[in-house]
Amino acid sequence: MSKGLSQDTLWHQYPMGPKVQAFLELSASDYQGAQIKAPSEEVKKSFDTFFLTWISSHTCANEDSLIDLMDELIAMDKAHLALILHEKNKSIFTDQDFRGVLSLGIASMLCHDLDAAEEYFLSAQNINTAEPAPYVNLSQIAMHKNQYDYAEDICLQGLKIDKNNLNLWQIYAEIAHAMRTENIHLFIREKAEKLSSWAGYSLAHHLNQNKDNTQLLQDFSSLYAMGERDPSFLIEYTAVLGQEAEYEKLLLVVRNTEKNAEKNTPYQFFIHGSQAALQLGNKEQFFSLLKKAEASHNFSPEFLPEIAALKAEAE
Repeated sequence: MSKGLSQDTLWHQYPMGPKVQAFLELSASDYQGAQIKAPSEEVKKSFDTFFLTWISSHTCANEDSLIDLMDELIAMDKAHLALILHEKNKSIFTDQDFRGVLSLGIASMLCHDLDAAEEYFLSAQNINTAEPAPYVNLSQIAMHKNQYDYAEDICLQGLKIDKNNLNLWQIYAEIAHAMRTENIHLFIREKAEKLSSWAGYSLAHHLNQNKDNTQLLQDFSSLYAMGERDPSFLIEYTAVLGQEAEYEKLLLVVRNTEKNAEKNTPYQFFIHGSQAALQLGNKEQFFSLLKKAEASHNFSPEFLPEIAALKAEAE
């Protein structure tokens, strides 16, 4: 038992989300799990015991609060408790909330009940056919059952909805590996070409033992000309342009992006632009792009050493 804690309060050390803390009426001063990354088995059991006792006499206020709690419990590695909580509050669950049904599917899958998970994911798919998540999970289940043809079909259905879904492409590559032994990268690239998917092209390149960027640069340039402007694509495209010393072209992409005021432009994009400017000896543009990198929505202090290294290189 942890020093200074009784058995009754040992569960306070289990890492929890804010919704779960509020539901269990655990005050911020009593909560001690924020800094604990790997709780002991004793703490895990204490949390389970307390939670099960608590829900025997406490119910969720409404369906949204139930789903919020289920999501947090799953993230807390307590999928089994999410399922029990749902069962205890079944009367307020409509079975028509996409997020809720998806959570039940994920919890069931994590608890190794694949048949129940599959039913939930199929239900979620029927509720919202435009969401890729059920396709990801259904294809994973089919793979686990060695139903490769079905898994491939589900994957392709999902990619038609979200052609750059990285999870679906990764699963598709695993399916291809299980069904085909040679030239998987060519097979992936062929599908990527049909779907005009930069994520597919990127995966095909990484699967190719020959890391020549020529084909990837050609594919990316074609997609850019067709109007592809996904922020993640811009990161990869400018990275390849830099690797191939296409600095002028890279800076043209930067100028066009700034001209069109693309939203949510990631900091890595401006970093690549600054590196190109430095290679061309344009220090004014170099420092200007570095400032834009630091002002980007996804920039954080952990990237400052990279910025400092680039500035040192420019001096």
